[in-house]
Amino acid sequence: MVPLGTVMFQVIAEVRRLLELYKGEELSITITGHGLGGALAILSAYEIGETRLNQQLDKNYGLVELADNIPVTVITFGSPCIGDSIFKSRFEELQLKALRVVNVHDLVPKSIGGGLQPPWGSSYKHVGVELQVNHKLSTYMKHTRDPLDWHNLECYLHLVDGFQGFKSNEFRLVTGRDYSLINKASNVLKDEYCIPGFWWQLENKGLIRNSAGRWVQPNRPPKDDPTLANHDRFI
Repeated sequence: MVPLGTVMFQVIAEVRRLLELYKGEELSITITGHGLGGALAILSAYEIGETRLNQQLDKNYGLVELADNIPVTVITFGSPCIGDSIFKSRFEELQLKALRVVNVHDLVPKSIGGGLQPPWGSSYKHVGVELQVNHKLSTYMKHTRDPLDWHNLECYLHLVDGFQGFKSNEFRLVTGRDYSLINKASNVLKDEYCIPGFWWQLENKGLIRNSAGRWVQPNRPPKDDPTLANHDRFI
């Protein structure tokens, strides 16, 4: 497992590279993640704000007003709680924005440090604004009792697509997102839709046959990242 400090260093280094690449353009930074990836997204946004990486320089090389700096937004799905009230206050002082999508039955957003928060509360506080969804309102999903299903990312994306507001019990897919994706790595879709569970499979476990007839791991292709040579494609 890669240490958290190493991951954060890589994230900050990449953000710094992209900010330099697109310097002079109107920019914003959006970070997203699911579960522990959502926690990492929040920490990454905090690191960007705390290190002033999103603060632009004027022509005299002085920091401009905070309101004029590059906006940083986090969107998480089923993220656990990662900081106390002091962290929450500092997150808000840095004018970082967070939208946390939470299935009301998901246990992960109720957890801290791998365990559930005590019923009497704790000093840990969520940041940002919470958007609650409920898998029991979906007309496509079984009322499963498996906590892993409540936390499934494809189920989260399905629920967001069908969300009709806090005051509504109606569920209607807005973008037409394929409901078959619900069963990509689970078996939550109702049987009447005739989609097998856990249907996603990587062909031959990713192995390819080389010229000698042996099955081997393929060489990884070059990363398709923005560079000075191709950055026009990403604008």
